Amino acid sequence: MSNQKQKVVVTGIGAITALGTNAEELWHAVLQGTHGIHKVESIAMDGYMANIAGEVKQPLEELEAAQNLHATDRAVSFALRAAEEALQSAKLQQLPEDAGCVIGTCLGGAKSWERWIKQRQAGEQAEAELWQQVRFNGIAETVSSHAGIHGPVVTISTACAAGGNAIGHAADLIRSGKASVVLAGGADALSILAVSGFHSLQSLSTEPCKPYSGDRDGLSLGEGAGILVLESEQHAAARQARIYAEVLEFGLSADGYHPTAPHPEGEGAARAISMALEKSGVHPEDVDYINGHGTGTPKNDSAETMAIKQALGEVAASRARVSSTKSMIGHLLGAAGAVEGIVTVLALHHHHIPPTANYTKPDPECDLDYTPNEAIQQKLIYAISNNFAFGGNNCSVVFRAYEPSADYKQAKEANSADAAASLERERERVVITGIAQISAAGTKPSSLWDAITSAETDAAQSLWTEMLDADQNRTYVSKLTDYNSTDYISRKDARRMDTLGKLTVSVAMDALKDSELELTDYNSNQVGVVFGTANGTMESLEQFYFPVLNEGAPAANPAHFPNTVFNQAAGQVAMHTQARGVSSTVVDGHASFSSALCMAYEHIQSRDAEAIVAIAADVLTPYVISGYKDAGLISSHPAEAADFNSADQSGFVLGEGAVAVVVESLTHALARHATIYAEVSGYGRTFEPSQVNHKGAVTQAMLANRTETVAQAVSLGDTERGAQLSSTGRGEAVSLAEPTYDTAVAELARRGGLERAMQKALQSVHGESIVPDAIFMAQPAMDAAASAERQAIARLYSDAPLLASCKHVIGEVQGAANGFQLIAALLSMQQGCLPQVREHATTLAKDVSLEHILVNGASLTGSYTSILLSKYE
Repeated sequence: MSNQKQKVVVTGIGAITALGTNAEELWHAVLQGTHGIHKVESIAMDGYMANIAGEVKQPLEELEAAQNLHATDRAVSFALRAAEEALQSAKLQQLPEDAGCVIGTCLGGAKSWERWIKQRQAGEQAEAELWQQVRFNGIAETVSSHAGIHGPVVTISTACAAGGNAIGHAADLIRSGKASVVLAGGADALSILAVSGFHSLQSLSTEPCKPYSGDRDGLSLGEGAGILVLESEQHAAARQARIYAEVLEFGLSADGYHPTAPHPEGEGAARAISMALEKSGVHPEDVDYINGHGTGTPKNDSAETMAIKQALGEVAASRARVSSTKSMIGHLLGAAGAVEGIVTVLALHHHHIPPTANYTKPDPECDLDYTPNEAIQQKLIYAISNNFAFGGNNCSVVFRAYEPSADYKQAKEANSADAAASLERERERVVITGIAQISAAGTKPSSLWDAITSAETDAAQSLWTEMLDADQNRTYVSKLTDYNSTDYISRKDARRMDTLGKLTVSVAMDALKDSELELTDYNSNQVGVVFGTANGTMESLEQFYFPVLNEGAPAANPAHFPNTVFNQAAGQVAMHTQARGVSSTVVDGHASFSSALCMAYEHIQSRDAEAIVAIAADVLTPYVISGYKDAGLISSHPAEAADFNSADQSGFVLGEGAVAVVVESLTHALARHATIYAEVSGYGRTFEPSQVNHKGAVTQAMLANRTETVAQAVSLGDTERGAQLSSTGRGEAVSLAEPTYDTAVAELARRGGLERAMQKALQSVHGESIVPDAIFMAQPAMDAAASAERQAIARLYSDAPLLASCKHVIGEVQGAANGFQLIAALLSMQQGCLPQVREHATTLAKDVSLEHILVNGASLTGSYTSILLSKYE
C-alpha cells in the first residue's frame, strides 16, 4: 500500500437558499445569473439602511425534516432540510458507525436567542427549549441526531469562513481515519442581530450587491444552509456511489491585522490560498476557476483580488476565472462557504463556470476575469473556494474534478487497517510544551495546583462566590477575582475588547511564555491558534443587542458589534501575539477545549503548523446563569434567602475562566530543546444521537425516571436486559420530562458514547494495548461520580484506573471545563500526585506512577471526547 493520502470525495449535496429549496434549483438559477435578493418579509427592517436580503421565502412548516423534529429555530430547520437532501443525493440509507458531522455557523441559534431575551425582558416565563436552541453546537447535534451519526460531531464558528472551514476539517477527519463519511456544511438565518450589526458598520447595500464591480457599495445579507456528504474514496467505491468531485486540501490563516477589516494587501488571504494549493500539490497555473469571497464591499473585493494575484502570480491569476455566488444569494455568513462550496463542486461536475451577477463596470483595483453576468462552459479540473471573515480568519478549499485513482481497483480492495497504519507512520507526533490557566484559583498553573493539593472535597468554599442571575436570584459560582487584564494588555487596547477577548489573549500569552516559544517574523506564520468556547461572546451580545431591542436601529453600536462573533477572541490572539498560522474557533458545549485540542492535533500531525496554541475560555453573565437554570442544570435561590450556602445548591457550580496549552510537533519541540510536559498519544470523539431530543435539547439523558430502552441496554452490552425491556414493551423512548441536572449527569455515558470515545483514544499507533493509570472524569460534580461514567470505565478495565477530577475546586467552567482537567492531569503526571475521586469526595493520592492518563469530556448534549496523555521519554 502506498503512503499517498486517502482521497476524499463528494457524493451528496443539499442546499436551501433564496434561489430554492434544493441544490438543483440553486444550480439552475446561478447558471442563469438570477439573483434572489428581495425585500425581507421574515423580520422587521424599519430604520435600517437596507430592507433587502437573500431570504428563504418557503415557510418553515413546509420543511419536512424540521417538522419531524419539531425544530423551531430557523437555522436548525435549514440545516435539517439540506442534510436530508444531501443524504438522499448520496443514496446513503445507513451511515457507518464512525460517520461524523461538521457544521459551520456564524450566529447559531440567534433567532432563538432573540426570542429568549425578549421573553425574559418582558417578564414572561421563557420557553425552556429556546436556551437549548441558542447553543451554537445545537445545529450540528440536531442534524447528527436526525441522521443517526455516532462519530465525531464538530461545530466551527469562524464567522464568514465557517462553512469552508467545516468542509476542510471534515476532509481531515476522513484522511486521518477518524471517520469514513462526514456530513459537512453550514447554516445561518437572517436575524436582527446580523442586520443591525452590518447596518452599524454601514456595510449594507440598498440594492442587490455588485461584487468586484466598479460601482459596488456594500453587501447583501442572505440565509440558508448547504450540506455536502464527504466520503473516503474507498467507502464510496465499495458502494458504487456517484462522485461529484474530490476535496483536495484546504488552507487556514489569520490576518492578525484588524477586528473587521481585511489586510489591505490581502496578505493573510494569500497565505490561505497558497497553503491550500501547496498541500494539494496543485500548481497555480493549473487553477481553472475560483469561487471568490466577493462580498461587494469596496475593501474586501480589492483585498481579495490582491490576495489571488499574490498566491497565483499575476499571469496565472489573469488566466483563472473568478465569480461570486453572493451576487445571487447574498452573504450567508457561516453557511456561505458551504453553499459556495456546493456551487464550486457543481461547476467542476458540469464543466460550467457560473457568473458574477449585477456586474456593471470594471474597477482598476479589481482587474481579474470575474465572469460578468453570463455563465461560461469550459472544461474544469481544479477550482478554489475562498472565504474570508471578521477576526481575520481566512479559508481556501481546493476541489478537483473527480477521476478514479490509478489503483482504483486496489483502493476498493485495500485493507483499511493497513491503510491506517501506513498513514500513521507518516504523521507527526504531538507534544505539549506550554500550559496556562486563569480561574478562581488564580492566574498561574501553580495556583490551580496549590488549590487542588490543599483542598479536600469542601475546601472549594473559599473559591466560590455569590452572583445574581437575570432574575436577581442568588447562585454560587466560580468567578474570577485576581485577574487583571492590564497585566497583559495595554489599557488602550483593552478598552476595545470584551472580557472573553481579554481572557483569551492573556492565557495565550502565558502559555507561549511557559513554552518559551518566541514568535518572530520568521516563524509567526507557522504558529496557529485554535479557540474553543461554549457560550462565547454573550457579554458583547448583550451589550450590542439590548439597546437595539429597546431603541431600534439607531442604537446599533459599531464598537460592540465586532466582538459579537465567536472567533473574535482568536483574532485578538493573532493580533497581540502575531500567531498568524492556522486559525479556527470551535463551539462544542462543555467539550469545547477538547474539540480545540483535537483540531490542533490534526493540524500538527498533518504538518499544517509547527506549533498551535489550543485555548478555551468562557465568562459568566446573569443571562448565562439563567440559561443554565432554564435548562435545569443548576438551581435557583431567591436573593432574600439569607441562609443560602453552596451546600444548598443542586447541580454543578458554574464557573468562568480560560485555559491554554501549546502543542507542537515532536520534531519542532526537540529542535528548539523545549521542555515537554507530555505527549498527546491519541483521542476519541463520539456522539450519541439519543442524547439530543427533537427540539435540540437533552432528552434521554434528562429523563426524570431514567427509563431504559432496548437500544440503551444493548449499547451497554446487556443483551439480556434488552430482551427484558423488549418483552415489556419498553423498546421505545418514553415521553419527555423536564430536564434536570441529576438525570443529565447520570446518563453521561449510558449509551456507550463515552465508552467508545475512550476505546478510540486508547488505540495505539504502535498496536500496543495501553491501560491508563488514571482517568480525569467528564462528570460535572462529585455527587454523580458513581454513576454511568464509572460503569463505562468498569466495563473497559478489570482493574479500574484511578479516577480523578479538579472540578471540586474550580467548578464546571463551561467550554474550558475539561481544559482545567487536562492541565491538572499534566501537573499530576509531573508531581506524582492525583486528586482522586472516592465515592462522593476527592482526596489527594500521593506517590502514584502516572505513565498514561485519559482526560474525558462531554458537551452535556451528546458529544464525547477522550484524550490520551502519555509521559514523554
